[in-house]
Amino acid sequence: MIDIDLKAQRRREIIDAGFQVFTKSGFSGATMGEIAVAAGLGKGTIYEYFPSKADLFVAIVGDTLVRYHHVIEREFSATGSFENKLRRSAIESISLLGSSFFSLSNCLQSPQINEGVHRKMLEFKASTQELFLGAIEQAQRAGELKASLSADTILNCLNGVMMIAAFLVLSGHSADDCAAQITHVIDAFLYGISA
Repeated sequence: MIDIDLKAQRRREIIDAGFQVFTKSGFSGATMGEIAVAAGLGKGTIYEYFPSKADLFVAIVGDTLVRYHHVIEREFSATGSFENKLRRSAIESISLLGSSFFSLSNCLQSPQINEGVHRKMLEFKASTQELFLGAIEQAQRAGELKASLSADTILNCLNGVMMIAAFLVLSGHSADDCAAQITHVIDAFLYGISA
């Protein structure tokens, strides 16, 4: 019987290899055989963990979103102002997603994976909204954000900021360019755009 640590390690190796292969070859061009070679495992072993290429891809998206969630959770549970938490979270997210995620995003057009990816995105949205709402309410109590605005309104604006960060990464901008642009977007979010 395979021990749990080895099983988790193999799963991680397959996900990492799959990420590399999907990034290079796209969803349609990638094969489970190519992923097995990249992972240093037999093709049958890959299928023991993931019954299909689509299942593996959905797991990779889910894994990326979990790591993204951990970044947001870590930054928003740290000490400091809401502004600093937001800036650190956005920059860390850009760093995590990186330019290689742009190549992976091209795979999202495949109908075989749409439902699974959509489900993972909804799970991610639900979990991060709780984090953001807690941080927003705390910042409102501390006087950092307007108490006259509902937390939901601020959350919608914050979601827009994070969507812009993701769009910049997915559009193939460099990490430095993304960081500079998202800094300006956060400034507009926090301080407004009127003169």
